[in-house]
Amino acid sequence: MSSVAQEIKARLGVQDVIGSYLKLEAAGQNLKAKCPFHAENTPSFFVSPARNSYYCFGCNRGGDVFSFVQEIEGLDFREALKVLAARAGVPLTDEGTGPDPLKVVREIMEAATLFYVREREESQDAEKYLKSRGLTPETIKDFRIGYAPDAWSRCIDYLSARGYSKEDIERAGLSVTGKSGKQYDRFRQRIMFPINDTVGHVIAFTGRIIETAGQSMTVHDMATQGKYVNSPQTSLYSKSRVLYGFDKAKIAIRKQNVCILVEGQMDTIMSHQAGLPNTVAVSGTALTNEHLMLIKRLTNNLILAFDADTAGIASARRAVLMALELDMDVRVAVVPQGKDPADSIKEDPAIWRDAVKNSVHVIEYYLKLIQAGTADLRDLRKRAEHEILPFVARIKSHIDKAHFVSRIAQAIDLTEDVIWKGLPLHESNSDAKVPNHEAVPLTQNPKSRIAVITDKLMGILLWQEGQKAEAVLDTGTMRQQIETLLEQRLESLGYTDADERERLTFEAEARLGTTDEVSAEAERLLASLESELLRKKFQDYMGELKHTRDEERTRRLLSECQQIGVRLEILKKQTTNFL
Repeated sequence: MSSVAQEIKARLGVQDVIGSYLKLEAAGQNLKAKCPFHAENTPSFFVSPARNSYYCFGCNRGGDVFSFVQEIEGLDFREALKVLAARAGVPLTDEGTGPDPLKVVREIMEAATLFYVREREESQDAEKYLKSRGLTPETIKDFRIGYAPDAWSRCIDYLSARGYSKEDIERAGLSVTGKSGKQYDRFRQRIMFPINDTVGHVIAFTGRIIETAGQSMTVHDMATQGKYVNSPQTSLYSKSRVLYGFDKAKIAIRKQNVCILVEGQMDTIMSHQAGLPNTVAVSGTALTNEHLMLIKRLTNNLILAFDADTAGIASARRAVLMALELDMDVRVAVVPQGKDPADSIKEDPAIWRDAVKNSVHVIEYYLKLIQAGTADLRDLRKRAEHEILPFVARIKSHIDKAHFVSRIAQAIDLTEDVIWKGLPLHESNSDAKVPNHEAVPLTQNPKSRIAVITDKLMGILLWQEGQKAEAVLDTGTMRQQIETLLEQRLESLGYTDADERERLTFEAEARLGTTDEVSAEAERLLASLESELLRKKFQDYMGELKHTRDEERTRRLLSECQQIGVRLEILKKQTTNFL
């Protein structure tokens, strides 16, 4: 590792970096949290301040501050180095950081953002439109909103004049090659919303078409060009993984422990302007499991903004099912019919703030909705079965599930037993099924007890060897004891894989918690290992006795078996319920 990286690690504790993303809880000498990289109900993600590293027993991811930031922010090592260097206050040079294959594309996206902002500042039509939507100059500046002029190649020309090739401009998603082979700007006559990655670098754009003075859009224009145009998939941008506004919202989401999810850029921007900075939106795609996992890194609580029309309610159904499948608490903020959050905020920011403050659980929302939609009891029951029970079936909390079963039974005038019997019919519905990241393949061969015990001993040994002067065990003696029992050197056992050694070390730290338990646990494990080896030897001797006809050999085997029996009785007192 470079000296710069080492200095960054010396200045930044792993608990401080990871703690800015996750809620960490004390676990003995370590800290724990629900893993941000896979869905889980019980925390299996451990952070070791002493060793400046982390490890998850659920998905086997582990490493240091650099690998964590790379994974959680979707960055390469160079970008993670830049982020952490800025945070640590360490000057960063290009020396030793390696080439960045995406550097040119990143530069192009930043240059394009500056170009669009300049064009917006010079366009009366763009400024007039943004003002008409209720945006303040401060908000426009903060979100770096721009304007793509009504010209075929203004952006291409601007970037080309700064030395960027047309191939790289197209690679960034800013140009399109026509059938004639000529390139033209992808975005024209549009308000430009930059889309950032999680650390604030521009990686894509959404362009909303507007009418300019003397140039009204025809029906043909709208049909062929579309109201919105989004950047294509590029080396920087994957729309299924990016949430608009997340870079600005993540601190507020973590602090307030809730994320507000709206439908578009303008809703997001206006919500931030209205004092709700924990708001994000999807861009150019439906909500995905990856979007929800991004949110779940920071909070389990989600508020969805529902358009109160039929289309808005229907489009949110899959999002609700996916979120409940991930054990998220889902609430609904209902805006007045015919309005979206942006329109409500323009009229009166308090309308939107009240909608969020008074949000209701999604099942309560749907229940009231179907009750208002029919007066026929049989129809109400059918709608409850098909529209609400799939939600209840996905709730992980038994207490919450029981609560809503009771509410539904009361609302449709049936016994709770009937509702409970109906739930299994909806549990296998695959319309929003999320992969189970915690499932263990059945084809895995279980380890023998001797292997399990040896793993635990190796974890303690590796942990204590890393403690050095603070170790509470004589690791040299312990290593010798293990080798004597196994009758082989530890180097020959195969514990050479770095990830495996990391997993075993973290398991020992997490399981023992405090150092006063280490010595007793090591003694119990050594006694258990000896017991298992003796039992195996006893079985081997008994098997040999069945076939041998040598009287001297028989006497020796019987004597050995007798001695093993005596020793096992002694060890039995030391090996009680610790695995």
